[in-house]
Amino acid sequence: MTTQTLVPATCNVAIRVRPATQPKSTVRAILQNFGLSYLWSGLWSGLWLRQQGAWKRFWQSRTDRRAFQAMLVLNDARLADIGVTREEVLWANELPLSQNAALRLREAAYARRQSR
Repeated sequence: MTTQTLVPATCNVAIRVRPATQPKSTVRAILQNFGLSYLWSGLWSGLWLRQQGAWKRFWQSRTDRRAFQAMLVLNDARLADIGVTREEVLWANELPLSQNAALRLREAAYARRQSR
């Protein structure tokens, strides 16, 4: 960091002036200007918690899907005992992770039984 030394003509004391540091973002600069820099850390922690929640939901969806895929190895007689068909299980397994495959499978099986 460079400093400038200013020596007034009428004074024997040197005053050191440090150049202002540039904030890393505009939001941070605005908060610092109004003396609200403590909100910056709160903002980042809130974003971090939101990101953690998204990862948690993603990993839970993957775990649920792996448990659901255990139905793929069951034979047709066992699937019939459960009340679903192999085609319905294969269809539900192809759904995106954002959808609950077990819930959608139950809805499809219920709709099939109601249509009979």
